[in-house]
Order: sequence, then C-alpha cells, then structure tokens
Amino acid sequence: MSNIHRNIIIVLFSFFSGVPIAILINTCIYDIIFIDNGNTLEYRFPKFSWLYRLFYEGYHDEPNLLNIIITFIIGVYITFLLYKLLIKIKLNYIKNPD
Repeated sequence: MSNIHRNIIIVLFSFFSGVPIAILINTCIYDIIFIDNGNTLEYRFPKFSWLYRLFYEGYHDEPNLLNIIITFIIGVYITFLLYKLLIKIKLNYIKNPD
C-alpha cells in the first residue's frame, strides 16, 4: 500500500471515528456545565455565564455551530492521536515480539 493510500485511510478513519468521540466529549462537557432542575437548567459555575452563552444558545441551552465545530475538531484530533499511538505500538510489537 502506498503512502498516499495510507494517509487517506488515516484521515478517513479519524474523520468517521471522530464523530462518536465528539458526541461523547460534548455530552460530558454539557453534564459538567449544566445542572438539571426539572424544568430549567442552571449553570454550575455562574461566573462563567458569558463563556457558556458563547457556546450554547436558546431556551434549553442547545450547542450552537461554534460549539459543534470545535467539539468535532477536538474529536477528530483525539482519534488521530489514538490511531498514531496504536500504529506505533503495533510497529514496536512487530519489531520486538516478546
């Protein structure tokens, strides 16, 4: 397999597996930031409400486009790093099997 094909596979793998990781990151951050009080949501840290309004909007504090883009980029980057780490571990195991 040529280098170009391998790089394309890495990019596609990072892109498609980055989506579930991005959803997981967004859900975890949402659970950390907001407290559910039945009908309303409250900020866990009220001093940072200006920052929350930058990434969340609407009555139910739904993520806006900036939040989704940043979370997706972080998810793809984490997946890329994990893939590269797994490749490095696999290559080390092939060179030095115990």
